[in-house]
Order: sequence, then structure tokens, then C-alpha cells
Amino acid sequence: MSLHNSLISLGNIGALTILQKPYLNIYLTEEVAQEFGKPLASWMTVVTAATFTDKNA
Repeated sequence: MSLHNSLISLGNIGALTILQKPYLNIYLTEEVAQEFGKPLASWMTVVTAATFTDKNA
């Protein structure tokens, strides 16, 4: 299961903190944030695809 699918599934059941514990901060593209469709927690950061690629290089 991808992080994208996990984000949506855990959001649907109110269990997003499960992602915060191992990751501390997660980076999402604008598309993923829009598809999630809910307010993001303070530990979720929206970045451009180019920024996301740079952070993981």
C-alpha cells in the first residue's frame, strides 16, 4: 500500500497519527493533498513535485 493510499485510508478512519509516529513529517504533492480533501495536520507539508524530488535525491 502506498503512502498516498495509507493517508486516505487512515484519514477515513481518524487514525492519521499512525503515520506521524514513524515519519514525524510527511511531504505531499499538491495533487495528493487535494485528493485527500481534508485539512492537513501541522506535520504534513505540501511541496511541488520538483521540491519533492530534490528532498529525496
